[in-house]
Amino acid sequence: MRKKLTDILYSFPFQLLTLHLRGNLLLIGVWVLLALMVVGKFGGGFGLRYLFLSPEYVGEVGFMSFFYVGVGFGGLVMNWNLTTYLLSSTLAI
Repeated sequence: MRKKLTDILYSFPFQLLTLHLRGNLLLIGVWVLLALMVVGKFGGGFGLRYLFLSPEYVGEVGFMSFFYVGVGFGGLVMNWNLTTYLLSSTLAI
């Protein structure tokens, strides 16, 4: 049990999360805001949750609407990773 706990504590994703919690709370805030929108706690009165469940493009739910949501999410992930890399590499200098 102790070995599993130390494996988790020294794993790369956990170390990356602790790095962000120490220096980049704004970047974590973007993910928290996105999670709150998907769950329906932020913007629930406006129906933001349903934009993720059944997105519409040109009045219909189909491949293109989910494609654009996927491209947007992929762009967010890439932007977050590049920003993290650039901020972390400048801290090491």
